[in-house]
Amino acid sequence: MITLWPKFSLVDKITKIDVVRLKPVQKITLGVRVVGDSGQIQPSVGGSYRGVSAMGLLWSMKPSPGQRKGIRMVKSDVTKPYKVVLDCFDSHTDPQESSSLQPLSSNTFEKGYMADGVKRIPVREVRIRGTIFLPPGDGPFPGEKRKIHFSDEDDITGVKVTNQDSSVQ
Repeated sequence: MITLWPKFSLVDKITKIDVVRLKPVQKITLGVRVVGDSGQIQPSVGGSYRGVSAMGLLWSMKPSPGQRKGIRMVKSDVTKPYKVVLDCFDSHTDPQESSSLQPLSSNTFEKGYMADGVKRIPVREVRIRGTIFLPPGDGPFPGEKRKIHFSDEDDITGVKVTNQDSSVQ
């Protein structure tokens, strides 16, 4: 009943969702569950968007009951994609009761932060901490270089940040 394309895409790209073989004017509810890095399931208990939004099911997810207030879904390992389970329920259901219902159909897709072939390189030099993400190929790769200048006293009050276009090779 649910077809998804593509099965993997980056988080800022659209996954096309089609629900087929429905009866004329049949009402359904789509529910989303996200499987986190450690295998925990993060179900959505509703959303906040109205109207039409291609990925509204994901960006409007609200935490399930019992989770601390203000919690956000944060990816601890960007090298691994989110596994997203999409459930289709008959009729309109309350998101909180959908966990006890049997879906008509389910399908799984993945949303990731890194495209295939991208290398994640941690940078740890003296007091510099960061990460470089290098695409596949020989380069040069257009990018942005940020220089941070500290005052003579080496405190945060004298910080000046400048941006320059550059290439990483």
